[in-house]
Order: sequence, then structure tokens, then C-alpha cells
Amino acid sequence: MLLQFKIQNYRSFKDEAVLSLEAQRTDDSHPDNFTAMKKDLCLKTLAIFGANAAGKSNLFKALTAAIMTIRGSNAMNAGQELALMTPFMFDGVSAEQPTCFEFVFVAGEKKYVYRFSATHKKVFSEELLIYKSAKASLIFKREGQSYKYTLNSYKTQLEPIERFTGENKLFLSTASAFNCD
Repeated sequence: MLLQFKIQNYRSFKDEAVLSLEAQRTDDSHPDNFTAMKKDLCLKTLAIFGANAAGKSNLFKALTAAIMTIRGSNAMNAGQELALMTPFMFDGVSAEQPTCFEFVFVAGEKKYVYRFSATHKKVFSEELLIYKSAKASLIFKREGQSYKYTLNSYKTQLEPIERFTGENKLFLSTASAFNCD
């Protein structure tokens, strides 16, 4: 279940924008619209509204771009461009910076944070965290082609896959293709 989606430097979003499905505990005006996931209270439905050209469509394009990049990056050939990375183009600086995406979600009753940043040419960073307690624990962190793991069990399982992850591929996609837990 998706709790939050963040974007930065994507199409009309230069600065960080957050789509949150987390409900406020003080809001009890529509109790049927909440679902509890351990300590998190999540909205069952969400409405996005605003003026024309306010970014509603680009928000959904960002969500689609992030999901399709995750799903398809393992099938990419060396040197192939990440076509869905479309930075903010109205200034010279942002156009050269990576696009950033972050998901906060619950799967298997555990909370995760997954984020990555990339340009058309390569993935700059990638990180997966898990909440086993109130504090997040790192599963893996990637900066360019350099990887870090906090637990030896993660390192043992994931380190052999590093060599199959090109600079234009997401490590998460490659690990998934190799059936890593």
C-alpha cells in the first residue's frame, strides 16, 4: 500500500512535491475512508484537484515514469537512455540535474522507503530502507556504481548482483530479476 510519493525535478516540478496518503489521526470526519496499517493511518481514496496547468497530469506522469522505470530498467541494454526521465527544463541548472523519485509503502506488513535519482543517461543514486522498528534500517544504498549494505545477510545475497547492474539500470530491478528477497 502506497503511503507517500515524492518527486523533484520532473517536468513542471522543479522543487520537491509530495503526494501523501497518510491520514491525520485527529481527522475523524470520514472514518470509513481510513485504513490502519500498524502505526500508519492511510487514506482509502484520494482526490487531486486544482487549476488548469497546476501539475495534476504531471503528477500522474511522474508516478507512471517512476513505476515504468523500476519495472523496465533491468531489460535495458548498455548505453540505452532512460527515456522517461524528463527534468524541469525552464532553467539551465535543473535541466542537467537528475530527476528524483521516492516511494514510502507498506508490503508484507513492513514499511519501506525506496528512492532513486537518474538522468536520461544514468542512475545517480538508489536506496532501499526498511522499518523494523521506529527507525529505518538500510537494506542497500547505491551512489553511482558504489554499493553499501548494513547487514552481512543483505551483502551476501545482493553483492553478486552488482556486476549485472549497468549505470542505466536500477539495482532494485536487477535484484528482482534474480529473485532476491
